[in-house]
Amino acid sequence: MIPKMFGHPAEQLIFWAFTVIASTLAVGSITMLSFARNFMSVPVSLFGIAFATASFPILSQAASRQDRREFLAHFTESLKKILLFTIPSGVVLFFFSTIIVKLLLGSGKFDQQAILTTASVLSIFALSVPTESVSHLLARSFYAIQDTLAPVLFSLMGFGIAVAIGWMYAPTMGLPILAWGYFAGSLFKITSLGFLLFHRMRRMR
Repeated sequence: MIPKMFGHPAEQLIFWAFTVIASTLAVGSITMLSFARNFMSVPVSLFGIAFATASFPILSQAASRQDRREFLAHFTESLKKILLFTIPSGVVLFFFSTIIVKLLLGSGKFDQQAILTTASVLSIFALSVPTESVSHLLARSFYAIQDTLAPVLFSLMGFGIAVAIGWMYAPTMGLPILAWGYFAGSLFKITSLGFLLFHRMRRMR
């Protein structure tokens, strides 16, 4: 429980740091970042977290029996399902970000420039829809083998990468670089956890 307790706020810390960075940019940057993030989180919650949560009991049973073949089979099946839904979702958000933002937010003081900026951030966040979804499956795979430390460590390292990129490049590249930083941190996390998980699988029968 202890590593999980410390690791749970990692994502909140990323966006707290992003909010601090966004506060140094143009007026409205915090709001635009928040809206883009909220749109991106919908398919992650609907598909990534849902499938990962559903797969956890099955993965735990396979891990308790030290059955590597069954564990990998269930992991692969869940991974396919997640990618089947999150890749198209990411594609839709990437190509139709302007339409989505304009349709849902384009009124009042949320002018054309705000729409375009939010849409550009959302289109980059869309790249993280599959990676962030897969990270939830990988985390639960480690929980199934009773390792809560590895997901926390790599989440914190991903947090460091995301914030470092945002902090260094936001003054020159603006708000979209925060989404690029998030994607880089997410990609690092799933790559590292993926390699480590398959290394751990060798210990099973």
